[in-house]
Amino acid sequence: MQDRLADIEGRGATLIVVSADEPAAFDPVRERMGLSYRFISDPDLSIAQKFGVRQREEELALPAVFVIDAEGIVRYVRVGETPVDRPDLAEVVAAISNPGAPVSGRLPTSRLSPGRSAAALAVAPDSSESLRLFPALIGSAAPGWVKAGTRVTYATSETPIDDPATSVRLDAEGEWVGADGARAAGAASVRGYSQVNVVALTEANSVLSVARWRLSPGADPAYLGRDAIVGVPGAGGDTWMNPAILRTATQAALEGVRVSRRAFVSSAKRYDAMWIATGSEADGRLSIYDVESGVRLHQASMTTTVATPNAPKRVLMTSTLVEVRDAAPPWSGELPPPWIYLIQEINHSGVETASLVSEAIAPSPPIVRSLHQSIDA
Repeated sequence: MQDRLADIEGRGATLIVVSADEPAAFDPVRERMGLSYRFISDPDLSIAQKFGVRQREEELALPAVFVIDAEGIVRYVRVGETPVDRPDLAEVVAAISNPGAPVSGRLPTSRLSPGRSAAALAVAPDSSESLRLFPALIGSAAPGWVKAGTRVTYATSETPIDDPATSVRLDAEGEWVGADGARAAGAASVRGYSQVNVVALTEANSVLSVARWRLSPGADPAYLGRDAIVGVPGAGGDTWMNPAILRTATQAALEGVRVSRRAFVSSAKRYDAMWIATGSEADGRLSIYDVESGVRLHQASMTTTVATPNAPKRVLMTSTLVEVRDAAPPWSGELPPPWIYLIQEINHSGVETASLVSEAIAPSPPIVRSLHQSIDA
């Protein structure tokens, strides 16, 4: 980094390296190597925790690079999986020179390192449609119910349409149906669920971790992967919108956008909802938000892939809200209580059982495993 320091500072930026080592450990290295940029010691990993890169299991911080502008907006993020998984410095310098799209809060796409699996954590730009349609969300606050530790769960469905002649459309309930009005989702649909976890929330950014699972009859849920999104507080991806701005959506005069305020019913609950549709009835995208809380209730969209030359394949996708809850325990991020140091050993043996219960998701057998924990002080 010392070799590129002039390039970084020449673009009006300041390089700061945060290390988990004590100053006594890295000061001799700085002197020996002639490093002139600033170091900050973070032995308790409190800074790493605030930036969402602390690994509690191993008590270390993943290597990460953040480019932050003068207003405190994160313009570029790259998080590695191993201590040697670091970005090309030319990429970082380029991010400083061109800090992404002109819309505040959007980030340039982070490049995955060669060989990284598709299930690995990847930090992606907030490319949510809500930011494009309603720029006022930039700089707005998050809804009051959103905080670090909030988890929003959705039931998902993907339905392949192999025959290009098959006609589909969105019905009055926001579901894909065929020409005869029957629901398109059926035996061929792949069902699952996704969990949107709020990792961090500040006045300038929201950091989300999105995990996805597939459900199969008679089998445990299959983990599909995890992504991360860095966005603005007023719009966490497409998971929520600032309610005050959402209520003005019907006044927006946007070409190709249809907005209506009407009821949406899910799991026997009736919501006052904002329906926002783009594209045509046959190949569009529909997002439905609760007017009171701003949470996304339902989304339906279509993607087209080319399975073989000249043979496009359509996939109908839906996601419907299951629940919103606080997944972070009250003691998350805090030091253990003083009495814990008086305990010499704790032994617990038992069985851990977990099951997913929801009207929106087909029942699945409980996941059972033996559990033994031992803490030796």
